[in-house]
Amino acid sequence: MIVYIESNFVLELALEQEEADCANEILKLAKDNLIVLSIPLFSISEPYDTVIRRGRERKKICRDFSEHLNQLYRTNKHKDIVESLMPTITALLKIETTQLNSLEQIISSILRKGRVLNLDFAVFQDSLAYQKQYSLLQQDAIIYATIINDLHYQEYSMQKVFVSKNPKDFGNPGIREELKIFNCKYFSNFLHALSYIKSQL
Repeated sequence: MIVYIESNFVLELALEQEEADCANEILKLAKDNLIVLSIPLFSISEPYDTVIRRGRERKKICRDFSEHLNQLYRTNKHKDIVESLMPTITALLKIETTQLNSLEQIISSILRKGRVLNLDFAVFQDSLAYQKQYSLLQQDAIIYATIINDLHYQEYSMQKVFVSKNPKDFGNPGIREELKIFNCKYFSNFLHALSYIKSQL
């Protein structure tokens, strides 16, 4: 079975979000050679942008917060409160480094046992068409076009799953129907995807 994943699978694991346990089980199935994990190249770089962007946002929040605390610290009766809050800023500023380290480990694990689907000119051209056809954001259109391109080279009889926590776009009825042509099922959460994958092994 081929299991197609994208950026939010990587982030789910790296950021230890609510469905990280299920995503980790899917990754373990790949490590045990029970499934073939496949990820578009674009989906490997995109999580870095997400983590770095959120890190910048936190830094801005921390700068603003620090300025407010410095003002409050000038009032004697607020000094204890300010001193108790300062470690929070330090902790928030460390999150980006922790998340980037985790991201590197997760991507290494995926690359060790998975397949990377390349992006070329033809796939990019297809993504432009999909962007209009399904009203996708360009990055989602690139991911979808990359997966569809790979599906063309797979045996129909082989079961395939595409899992993405982005049902607003990939849950489009037209996309679901197109995936069915290639014997590929779409799941919008990792729990349901994991349950289906296990039932088919």
